[in-house]
Amino acid sequence: ARGVLRRGAKPAPSAAHQRGQYVLDVCSGHGGVSRAIRALGFDSREIDILHGPRWDVKSGRLQAQLARSIRSGEVIAMMCAPPCASFSVAQDRSGKLRDREHPWGLPGLRTEQQARVDEGNSVARAILKLARMAERHRLPWIIENPHSSRFWNLPDIAALRSLPSVSESVVDFCMCGTMWRKRTRFLSGNIEECDLERLRGLRCQGRNGICARTRLPHFRLSGCAPSNKPWTVIAQPYPHRLCSHLAWLLTENSRSRFANESYRQLMGNRP
Repeated sequence: ARGVLRRGAKPAPSAAHQRGQYVLDVCSGHGGVSRAIRALGFDSREIDILHGPRWDVKSGRLQAQLARSIRSGEVIAMMCAPPCASFSVAQDRSGKLRDREHPWGLPGLRTEQQARVDEGNSVARAILKLARMAERHRLPWIIENPHSSRFWNLPDIAALRSLPSVSESVVDFCMCGTMWRKRTRFLSGNIEECDLERLRGLRCQGRNGICARTRLPHFRLSGCAPSNKPWTVIAQPYPHRLCSHLAWLLTENSRSRFANESYRQLMGNRP
């Protein structure tokens, strides 16, 4: 499919890359989306505390730096995948921290529980602030979190959903080649509806736990692999195919704009 990258393909530098512009990949985790963006010839800047404290999106200094980069035109698109830890419904098994009516946190939590909620809230507020800024500057942006995450219940998310340029897509990892379904959700802005079909076509239509792709039962993400690593941790990275689609969506606007500029210049230079 167009936009799905072949492993090992060597990219040609894009016009945006040559101009020093880049895609901002916030809470980049394993960096799969950034690698796919670079494979298309674009530059990507990974922001994640995994790279050190200075890359913690909660940092006021870093937020100010990112805001300047967006305002200056250095950033051409933004991908955000904030950790879902305290927003996850799985957290309820060991102690409920949030619910639909209290997405910012339940009242009366213990000190250590409140600390986890505050941590998640700080990251969420930073991500939402960046998304609103990207929206004001009409940049393509995507936010991801698990389908059942209480992150989607935040009132700020409802405000973003109400904007005419914002759309939602649901994806199942199994349709990208994994044994597990792992349903996730994407909120996106300033991306064409027709282009988003490449995500919407990745929702598993199988029933009763049977995968529509393999016709086999979905693998249950419980316990540990033979390596003693939890299956939930193994399943965290996006599949390669999903990374490729996201990279294509984030860079298509820049690619089309450059093509249009080149065409206008060509026509303007014709005798």
